[in-house]
Amino acid sequence: MNEGLDRFVKAIERACAEGNEYVVILKLKGSEEAMEKLLSKGKVLKKLPSMILLRYGDAEISVSIGGKLLVKNVKSEEEVKELLSKILF
Repeated sequence: MNEGLDRFVKAIERACAEGNEYVVILKLKGSEEAMEKLLSKGKVLKKLPSMILLRYGDAEISVSIGGKLLVKNVKSEEEVKELLSKILF
């Protein structure tokens, strides 16, 4: 993972689902700042008490209050990293 993403991201794992979905676990220390950036740059599709659904480009991102992201409509882990770099920096 690149140095910039290391500031915010603890891990990126492929989800056990049909299609290309990835789970991103944010670090506790930078999660609040990352959430603010996600909300400011993504288009909010739906807000629930424990989750926010965003769209950024073609990607759909489910943001849980606990600091986990589910990224859908991406082709690879590299694409997830590129997407997060655009949003967080």
